[in-house]
Amino acid sequence: MPRLLLLSTSDTDLLAAHRTGRWRVGNPARVDASEVPAVLGGADPADLVVVRLLGGRQAWPEGLDAVLASGLPTVVVSGENAADAALQALSTVPAGVVTQALAYLVEGGVDNLREPGGVPGRHGAARRRGLRTAARHAAARGARVAAVPRAGRRGAAGRRRLLPGARA
Repeated sequence: MPRLLLLSTSDTDLLAAHRTGRWRVGNPARVDASEVPAVLGGADPADLVVVRLLGGRQAWPEGLDAVLASGLPTVVVSGENAADAALQALSTVPAGVVTQALAYLVEGGVDNLREPGGVPGRHGAARRRGLRTAARHAAARGARVAAVPRAGRRGAAGRRRLLPGARA
């Protein structure tokens, strides 16, 4: 199974990724640049690193530089719901993989991070077989991003019912 690492300033991303059992997670706000090599896995590094930053590159400049200097395949995206071209340009994987990864992260949820259509999980293997992009592989399988309700789930009659603790 591929070794995946998600470094995100979004606690909801981290919680969902952790619940899948497939990801190691960390919050860049709590990781010093000097700790990045250990977080990346040291002697047994991650196959893919996904970095999602609120506030752009300036939110974690030294840490991001350390991740990129590692040479590991890296997806860099914004912590906002919209794409950030400057951040995405720092990614070391094909643009289609970056775009698809952002779509899964924006929708969020355990299901989107457990089986993300092959985007993060298959990139390491694809890299070894000549960079067949994971996005193309996912499209061939018919993978789709699952929309996740923001504050509740739809009842049997299609009416929105709130989850416990959610506000109307």
